[in-house]
Amino acid sequence: MSGLLLIFKVLGMVFGGILAFVLIITAVVLFSPVRYKVSAVKTPRNSDIDFKLRWLGGIFRIDYNKRGFNAKVFWFFSFPKKKTSQSVNKRKEDKKGRGTVILSSIKWFFSFGYKGLLFDEITKLLRKVCMALMPRVLKVSGKVGLENSSDTGCLLGFLGILSGMWDVSFDVEGNFDEMCLEYDIFVKDRVLPWMIFLPLVRFCFSKPARKLIKEYILNKDDKNERKGQAKLVKRNLCNVDAEY
Repeated sequence: MSGLLLIFKVLGMVFGGILAFVLIITAVVLFSPVRYKVSAVKTPRNSDIDFKLRWLGGIFRIDYNKRGFNAKVFWFFSFPKKKTSQSVNKRKEDKKGRGTVILSSIKWFFSFGYKGLLFDEITKLLRKVCMALMPRVLKVSGKVGLENSSDTGCLLGFLGILSGMWDVSFDVEGNFDEMCLEYDIFVKDRVLPWMIFLPLVRFCFSKPARKLIKEYILNKDDKNERKGQAKLVKRNLCNVDAEY
């Protein structure tokens, strides 16, 4: 009896350790902030953009500028990797049937019976995601001029309203003589993943989203079944022709 209790005790400690490890990893992933910084400049002589993203203390890093895109994981794995001839050919082959797949998906989506409720849930999801992604530091400076001077004034007034609604630093001058666009934008913030993950989970468990996923899976299974039947019929016809 004591041996059986010892076994259950060891198993309980093992499962408790695994559960604690999973909970710690989940907490770190959901509550570790994603830090990003964006700067963009456009003048008659220069144009540049720089994007930096860091997560989990720099374990995941993404950098993008005019020289290209680079992503690193654990300071060892770097993306994108060099393109080979096989990967290029495979990508060309994948693009051939992408148009028909997109068109068929759009037709199937518009035949979905819960479009109104689904759009309402998507609107709620986008609103919460936008609130989570709203930057705390946003500085915009530059010069703007439209073809019509009155339109330029309306645009400046709209930017003034935005600066009053949010804590945004706008220093934009209007050029009422000619069309122009010069800007210097700086954005910096940190986002907690749980603020996006929880609304996404809620959306996935909503009734229209569940119906959409269920019908999509059933529709995909029906397509695969029809394709299999078509291949079987074609194979039987080829065998009949070979016999004759």
